[in-house]
Amino acid sequence: MRKNCKKRFNIISYIKKRREEAPSFYLFLLKDLFMLIVMVTILTFFFIKAGQKISETTYRKVKTEKIIDQKEKLKEEKYSDIVLKNYIGKKGYIEVIDDSGKIYYSSNTSYHNKYDEYSTKYIEDLNRDVNYTIYPITKKGEYGYLVIRFAYDEKTGEAVNGITVINSKNEIIYTNMDFEGSKITEKELEYLMGSAENMKYEYGLILQKYKFKTNSGDTRYLLIHYESPYEKVEGIILRRHIILVFTYVIMVMIAVFFSIFRISSKMRKPLKQLRIAMNGFARGDREQINTQQGTKEFNQVVETFNNMELQLKKSEDARQKMLADISHDLKTPITVIQGYVDAMRDGLIPEYERQKYLEIISQKTSTLVELINSFSDFSRLEHPKFKYNLEKDDICEYFREYVASKYQELTVGGYEVDVEIPEEVVYVKFDKMQLKRVFENIISNAVRYTDVGTTIYFTLRYGKDIMKIEIGDNGPGIPKELQEKIFEPFVVAENARSNGQGTGLGLSIAKSIVEAHGGKISISDRKINGMGTFYKIILPVTK
Repeated sequence: MRKNCKKRFNIISYIKKRREEAPSFYLFLLKDLFMLIVMVTILTFFFIKAGQKISETTYRKVKTEKIIDQKEKLKEEKYSDIVLKNYIGKKGYIEVIDDSGKIYYSSNTSYHNKYDEYSTKYIEDLNRDVNYTIYPITKKGEYGYLVIRFAYDEKTGEAVNGITVINSKNEIIYTNMDFEGSKITEKELEYLMGSAENMKYEYGLILQKYKFKTNSGDTRYLLIHYESPYEKVEGIILRRHIILVFTYVIMVMIAVFFSIFRISSKMRKPLKQLRIAMNGFARGDREQINTQQGTKEFNQVVETFNNMELQLKKSEDARQKMLADISHDLKTPITVIQGYVDAMRDGLIPEYERQKYLEIISQKTSTLVELINSFSDFSRLEHPKFKYNLEKDDICEYFREYVASKYQELTVGGYEVDVEIPEEVVYVKFDKMQLKRVFENIISNAVRYTDVGTTIYFTLRYGKDIMKIEIGDNGPGIPKELQEKIFEPFVVAENARSNGQGTGLGLSIAKSIVEAHGGKISISDRKINGMGTFYKIILPVTK
């Protein structure tokens, strides 16, 4: 149970940590793009529905069934009592005729229509699953009509379509429909046009019929002249759709500009801070930038800038310290030399002590020369144009020859030598002169800070793709607090600085040379009976 709680707590902590982290620029753009797509999709859906609504509400709805529902009035022949209202449009009207075409009633007497016994045949039934489409055709100056019928047989469930071609004399050139005779009258053509969806019959009205019987058993036909639902609305719909499309484009542009504004604002504020910080940096101001203002990538740039600022500050501090140390290291021997020379010039030193003072002056002069040479080497190696002479050679044989050359010098000085070099051939690309300087500086430190009788160790071991060289001693060792900064310039023990035994540049020079070889140098954990200082040098092996 405790494990599960702990696991859950870790997951919650992880999620919380992820939320606190700045998002990457890629994820920020992806999120913003997703939001833009969602917004455009919603707008598109909304405006499509709005367009459909415009079409539905703009078209006039014809409700001829409302007239047919008044069957009792039709049977009782109370035609004037039939309620029309807006079922068939303002211009719409009704007529009642019989099989012969005789008009019994007309709700609008301003129309003087005439019908015959063929009228009821060519006038389309109301709400029947049949419609006509008529196309005017012109050929060699003559005109005619192409009549297409689309019908549906309710009994068989099959389509019963037909086609008829009529010339300018209203003669039937071809038909597979049930027209009688070889010619169609003008009135019959008008009836067809009145039933056609793409043609306008008298004053834009469409004509259909409804057959019924009166209470006396007579057959009558109710002719309904109603306004086309498409009449005079195309322009209105077009204008409304143009306004709708224009509004849609504006809304999409607003969404796009909003997305661009979010991206711009996300980047503009941190970039402004970075610009201000860089301008201040150029003036010498040193201020850290808040790294939680932008995306992950920008925060990384800011962190890099802050790190650069810190490093430069450290370099500035190190430079100030270096100047102070150089001044101190130069001032000490020069002061001694100047004091002794002045004393000798003024006759303050007895004749029998002059040789001793001259030896002291010589020693201080040598220290001064060594110090200046160290400064010169350090400056030369740190210069970006300095080139190393890297050559591929056997590092084991080179190290073996170097130790052999130092053996007599160390033993004569009272030091023991312990050597461990494998009998192998291992190739490394190195500068022989500069690598020798690394070894010399390390041994010089060992001899300077240890007593006679100390053992100097030389160890070389070959690992996977690396060569490890260790040079050390079993002396008193370096204090822990000094080990962390021993490779920095001018770092020496306080007693060494006071008595002029070191410049503090030897190990810094060694570090610079080893790193130029692609290697690393550090203080090893190796000890001899709990004592000693060992320097570990790692160099990459060349295949």
